[in-house]
Amino acid sequence: MQHCEEHGYIVVFATGKYLGNADRIDTSTQTIYGVWDYGHDNDDSEFLGSFDRVTGTLSNHIDENVTLLEQVQIDWRTVPGHNLRTLSSCSDDPVYCANWQTEEDTFVDSLPNIGSNDAQNPAHAGWYFDLPGYGLGVDLVEGERVIKDLMIRDGKAIVISSVPSTSPCSGGGNSMVHEISACTGERIAPAQFDIDDDGDIDEDDYIDIPGYGDVPPSGISYPGVLHPPVVLRMPPIPGMPPRELKIFSTSSGNTVTLMENAEKRGIVYWREFSQ
Repeated sequence: MQHCEEHGYIVVFATGKYLGNADRIDTSTQTIYGVWDYGHDNDDSEFLGSFDRVTGTLSNHIDENVTLLEQVQIDWRTVPGHNLRTLSSCSDDPVYCANWQTEEDTFVDSLPNIGSNDAQNPAHAGWYFDLPGYGLGVDLVEGERVIKDLMIRDGKAIVISSVPSTSPCSGGGNSMVHEISACTGERIAPAQFDIDDDGDIDEDDYIDIPGYGDVPPSGISYPGVLHPPVVLRMPPIPGMPPRELKIFSTSSGNTVTLMENAEKRGIVYWREFSQ
C-alpha cells in the first residue's frame, strides 16, 4: 500500500512454514514485517540490505542510525470464548516511534540523510513484530507462525497467525486474527473487534490494561487454522456506523465470523488537470 505520510510504499509480509511433519514442532520465532519501499533512483543506493536482529542494524547502512521499529505485545488475556493480544502503540508513547515521520526534502537524494546522530532516536525504515506464541509463562504455547495470505484494508494489515496442532493425525490448531496499522505495526484505535458480542463496536470493546488504561486489543483468537476471509458489507442500521462481516473457513470444516466497522469508501485522492 502507499505510505501513510510519505512517498513510496509499505510492503507488509510475514514468515512461517507448515509443509511437513517437522514444521509441526518448529518453535523458531516468526515475524510480521512492514518495510518502507521509498526508492526512486535508478541505482541501488537506497537498498536496505539484511536486518541484524541483535544489533538492529541494516547491512547496507551500518554507519547510519536507520533501523526497523519493533512493536511488542503489551498484554495477553483470556475473555469468554477468546484470547486477546494487545500491541504497543506509537500514539500512546510518541518517543517509542521517535523520528518515524521524516521531512521528505531531507532524504530525496539518499537514505543516509534520514539517519539521526542520537543513538536513542533512530530513523525507521519499517517495523516488525515477533510472534511470541500463545499464552504467558508456563502456559505459553510456542510455534506461532503466518502461513496464510494477509490482507490490507483501509490502512490496516489483517494478518492471521496460527499454532498448528503437533499431532500428525490432526489438521487443527489455533489462530489469531490481527488488525494493526500497516504503516507502523502499532495497535489501532478505536476498537476493531466486537468483544462483548453485542453487535456494536464501541468503548465497551476496550480492555483495561494496568499502566495503559482502556485500550483496544490488536488480535483475537479462534480455534482451528483459519483461512483468509470473505468480506461482506452489511446493510446499514440507523444510528450505527457502517459494518462489515468477515467469514473465515477453518481447518475443522466450519466457519467463524467477525463483525467489524466497515472499510471507508469514497474518493481518497484525485489529480486536477488544467489546460
